[in-house]
This record gives sequence, C-alpha cells and structure tokens, in this order.
Amino acid sequence: TEGSTVPEVLYINPLTGEAMDEPSDNRPYCIMLNNSKAAMPQYGVGQADILYETLIEGETRCMGVYFDLEDVDTFGAIRSARKYFIQLAMAYDAVYVHAGRSDNEGIGAKQYFEATGWDHIDGVHGSGAESYYYRDADRQAAGYAYEHTLFIRPQNIIRYASKMGCTLTRDGGVEYGYQFNDDTVTVGSKAQDVTVWFNMSGTPSKWHKSTSFAYHADDKLYYASQYGTEYVDGATGQTLAFRNVLVLRTSISVYDSQQGH
Repeated sequence: TEGSTVPEVLYINPLTGEAMDEPSDNRPYCIMLNNSKAAMPQYGVGQADILYETLIEGETRCMGVYFDLEDVDTFGAIRSARKYFIQLAMAYDAVYVHAGRSDNEGIGAKQYFEATGWDHIDGVHGSGAESYYYRDADRQAAGYAYEHTLFIRPQNIIRYASKMGCTLTRDGGVEYGYQFNDDTVTVGSKAQDVTVWFNMSGTPSKWHKSTSFAYHADDKLYYASQYGTEYVDGATGQTLAFRNVLVLRTSISVYDSQQGH
C-alpha cells in the first residue's frame, strides 16, 4: 500500500538467502534419506534447505541439508552413510545423521569416520541409538521392508548429537560465501524442463533412474517428479519444488564387486 515500507532483513539463512527472525550460530545437519522406490514417500525432505540426490550401489540416495530443524515433525526413512556424503557434510560443517555405513576398505564411511573424527550420529552402530531413532509402526504394518522403516524426530537428533559429544554451535556463526539475488540469469540457455538421468553401472549410455523438474513461471520454481509420479513429502503431501537445480557430472567405477564413486 502507499506509504508502506519493506522491513529491513537483518538476518538470512546462509543456505538459502531467506530472511530469519534472529541470528543463529547453530551448525546445520545433513540427514541421509532413503530414496528407494519401495521406501517412498520420504518424510521431512520438503523442508531441506539443500537436497542432494547421489548414486549409491544400484540406486540413488538423498541427503538433506538443514539449517533449522524446528519445522519438521520427523525424518525418514533414514539410511546409511557413504564416504562422499560425509565429505559433502564436511563442506557445510554439518552434523551428519545416518543409520549404518559402508565399510569397504579405501572408500568406506566407517574408515572415514575413524580417520576424520567427524561429528555424526548412527542409528545402527551408535551407542544407545534405539532410544533416539525409532521404527515406524505404520510402515511395519503396511509391509515395508525393515530397512525402509527407521525414523528420527528433530528433537532427538539434537539430544543424541549432544549425548555423542557433537559440537552443536559454531563460533562466529555459519557462513558459506553464497550470494543470493533475484536477477534474471543472462548466460546459458533456458531450461523449462530438466531431466537428470543416473547411470548405475558405470557403462556409457546405460541409464537406470531419472528425476525430472518442470519449471512454473508463476512462482519461478522447478517441481520435481520421480518414479513416474510427483515427488511428494509424505508428511505434508506437497510436491517438492526447487528454486535452483544444479547437475554435476562425475565418473564412477566398480570397487571390490560393488559400485564405488
């Protein structure tokens, strides 16, 4: 309205550029989310500030990066760690949340945790983990496989991380050097629809799984779909929508009869 003023933004989420009511020196959390077709839907995925989808053996797995856990009721299904996911979490100085880990010599998450001492909580091997993680009774009754039923609530993430001696804050706050603006991108070509294909075998031209993003000009968001249907957060029923979609090509190889990346 005439004469109104736009309030000054004093604090922003360092992962998204969105306004925050007050500053925070809390470390973010990186949470491993099952992305198997048989495990759908995921819970808590829609509130991720940044979401990674990355290859593992024979499928993909997601890792959500969260600066604030308050708006989420529960996260799941939680799955196991891989070395390269830990490396991504380290880039955000994040507490890493998972259930189990790979232990292949040379590429295993177990060895990487031991070598780096990185802060993490493990729903399978962690001391007393059963008091913080839980098996979803509705999923068990519905016949989901056991590995698709493990969940954890945000308050228990914080409690368990504290119990395991994780550092929960960062002196001087959290900054990543990201720059945010709403200017129209003037380089490259327009991408109204994007489909990302994942190669599970390492063999050229053998594509096994895709995730698609359809751009909506009205809200300037990309709406996601996978497995032939909309990509929905089970907690909210809302389709995942992204402001930015970044695609990174990497090489993969086979290690000890299993796929390594």
